[in-house]
Amino acid sequence: MEPAGYTSAESPTELTSVDEDDWRTSPLFQGLVKVYPAYPNPVSTNEQFFLEIESLFTNSINGIEIVVRYPNNRPFPIYQELETEINGLKTILLDPLELGMDRSPEAARGLKRIFIFDGNGQMISYGDIMVE
Repeated sequence: MEPAGYTSAESPTELTSVDEDDWRTSPLFQGLVKVYPAYPNPVSTNEQFFLEIESLFTNSINGIEIVVRYPNNRPFPIYQELETEINGLKTILLDPLELGMDRSPEAARGLKRIFIFDGNGQMISYGDIMVE
């Protein structure tokens, strides 16, 4: 799954353009979880970006892990909260430098795909981030 296109967003509700492939909820979590587009997107290497996930029911999500795949296809977790039940809206602050293999601005730049899993390794969603 190579990144292709991205949803341009200033906030979860201010979308400039939409990539229909991004931020869809997997069938296992349909009706239980809502994933909002990451923002700001695009993001500069000296900024941070946000990802919001809403658990619509108690016990919908047990733990969360956000992963990027580096060019060598090795998955790398950029956020983990594996032992926590997510209730309501969860806002996660992320550093775009984490999306680069060596955390340098040069490695982080470009279109990157992040994957969101629950604490059991079940995919919740994925989407693309443009790092400038």
